[in-house]
Amino acid sequence: MTTSTDATTDAGMQDVERCFFYPGEDCPTVQTAIEFFNCTDAGELVTGWHSGPTLVDSNCCYHVDVTAPAHPDCGPVGRPFVVDGEVRVAAVGPGERGWTGPAVRSVAAAGGETSPDLAGLDEATRARLGRLWAGDAAFEHASVASFGKLALELLAFGAPAELLRATHEAALDEVRHAQIGFALASRYLGAPIGPGPLPEARAFTGATSLAELAAAAVREGCFGETLAAAVAAAQHAGASDRAVRAALAAIAEEESRHAELAFKVVAWAIARGGAAVRQRVAIAFAEALAEARAAAAPDSEDVTPAMRAHGRLPLGEVLAERRRTAETVVVPAMRQLLGLPC
Repeated sequence: MTTSTDATTDAGMQDVERCFFYPGEDCPTVQTAIEFFNCTDAGELVTGWHSGPTLVDSNCCYHVDVTAPAHPDCGPVGRPFVVDGEVRVAAVGPGERGWTGPAVRSVAAAGGETSPDLAGLDEATRARLGRLWAGDAAFEHASVASFGKLALELLAFGAPAELLRATHEAALDEVRHAQIGFALASRYLGAPIGPGPLPEARAFTGATSLAELAAAAVREGCFGETLAAAVAAAQHAGASDRAVRAALAAIAEEESRHAELAFKVVAWAIARGGAAVRQRVAIAFAEALAEARAAAAPDSEDVTPAMRAHGRLPLGEVLAERRRTAETVVVPAMRQLLGLPC
C-alpha cells in the first residue's frame, strides 16, 4: 500500500507517504525505521525519513524521500512488468494469500533445509531481510504478468509454437520464484505475507509493432534476465545459509533460461521483420548498455556479514556484477545476434 503526495524530481520524490508491512505490535520510530525498511513495494529506495509512523491497516506509514521505482538495490529481479513506461508491482501485505508453501520446500530440499536459519539474526536484520526478499518476490510475481503480456504479443504477431511454449513455461518459473521469495520473507518476518492485486495486469497495452516487441525483449529479457541471473549467482556465491543458497541456485539457473528465450524472441523478430526491426533492436541494446555502464553506487552501504550470508549484496557489488555481465555476456551475444564483428 503506497500513496504519494508531491512532485517528482530527478532523484525521485520528496516527502511522500510510504507504508510498510511490519509484524510487530509497535511500528519502528522514524529514527530507527531505516534499520528495518529500505525499499518500498514499488522498488523505490528510501533516501530520507521525515515523520511517522502512522499505523494504517497493519502497515507502518512514514513521510520519506524516495528514488524512482525499480532502483537497482530494490529490483527489479528478472523480467520487469512495464506498463506505460513504468515498472509495476503489486503491494505486499500480511497474509499468505496462496503464495507461500510447497515451492520453497521443493527447491530448498536440494540444499537440505526448508527454511533459513534465523539463529544469530537480530530483529532489525530479520526485518530488513524480510523486506528485501519480499521486494524480490513482488518483482518475480510481476514477472508472471510480464510473460503473460509477452505471450499475447507473440500470438498477435504469429510467433511459432516453440516460443509460446517457452514463454508459458517461464511464467510458471516466475510463479515458483515468487512463492520462494514470499516464503523466505515470511520466515524472516515471523508472519505470512504475500502480494495484493496487480490491477495493471488487466489494463496494459501490448506492443503495436514487431519492432516495439523486439526492443522490449532486449531491455526486459536480454538485459534484465541476463543481469538478474548473474546477480542471483553472485548472491548464491556469497551466501552460506543452505536454504537461501538452494533458492538462489534455482533462480539463477531459470533466469538464465529466460534470458536465452529473450534472445530467441529477438532473433525471430529480426528474421520476420527485417532491417527496421534490426535497427530498433540495435538502438535498444545501445541504450540499455549505456544505462548499465552509467549506474553508480552510493558512497556508503550497510550490508552486514549476516545479510550477505542470507543472500544480500552491497549495491556496489550488484552494479559491478551487472556491468561485468553486460560487457562479457550481453555484448558478445548482441554482436552475434546482429552479425557484428567481435
